Amino acid sequence: KAHALYKSTRSPVDYSRFSNLRTQCKFLTRKFHTKFIEKTESSFHENPKAFWDFVRKSKSGHTLPTTVELGDAFSNDRASMCEMFSSHFGSVYSFAAINLCDLERNYHPHELPYSCYVSLDYMLIRLEKLRSIKSVGPNGLSGSFLYAIRASLSYPLFIVISKSLDESTLVLSIDCPHHDYSPVLCHLGPTTLAARRVQINLSFLAKLIDSRIHAPVLLK
Repeated sequence: KAHALYKSTRSPVDYSRFSNLRTQCKFLTRKFHTKFIEKTESSFHENPKAFWDFVRKSKSGHTLPTTVELGDAFSNDRASMCEMFSSHFGSVYSFAAINLCDLERNYHPHELPYSCYVSLDYMLIRLEKLRSIKSVGPNGLSGSFLYAIRASLSYPLFIVISKSLDESTLVLSIDCPHHDYSPVLCHLGPTTLAARRVQINLSFLAKLIDSRIHAPVLLK
């Protein structure tokens, strides 16, 4: 109201009153924000269990949206939702059809001291097991969401695991049940914004690699 009064009168007195109120408002905002931060930090020490319960509850509540809006268009049907996402990201992804079988045949793995072959069919089989899993991973992606995009996710997973095995960037040990998966994506170089739009659930990726490693592994 003070600002509106000054805009209408252009009076120095009204501007002084408005400037004074604005200064008080900024002071109180900083004061209350500082108190809020201090209270939040102290609550971590007093009751850390309540904080982690809140975090887990927030993560477990993630679900796929029931309605989607894009501009003036509105949809509550999954098929049309996919079309909306396709239209929105049309400038990033190519519409050309990709033959995954040809890509797999053109990929020639190198000879390693062990035999561990990963195929696209195996990736699809493992991703299909996420169909009824609604819990979310560390990045907020649910298993059912990864199942819904399994056709698009299978080939990137195939490349990541195969490239990691071929270039020895994935540390494998038959005697050790826990493996180090951190070098897998780091070795592939910087990731573009377009490539990061569909993130990989790293915890699931770790289990996927483990399941394949503990399948028949032939030492030479």
